[in-house]
Amino acid sequence: MRAAARLRLTNNIFYTTFALCFATVASSSLVPCPAHSISNEDERFYEQQQQLQQQQHAQQLQQQKQREN
Repeated sequence: MRAAARLRLTNNIFYTTFALCFATVASSSLVPCPAHSISNEDERFYEQQQQLQQQQHAQQLQQQKQREN
């Protein structure tokens, strides 16, 4: 392989790698990562946990009132 052909091949590999790396980094700002978003299931789970805590708190208050009477 001649020196000019090797140089062209090396440059093409370098430029292709650079373009792919640039595209990979740029795509992260165009397409959001699903791991960082809150899905509906997570929201439902959070709401269920809040409701459960509220119910438990209400039951504790009722038990305290019953003890006082």
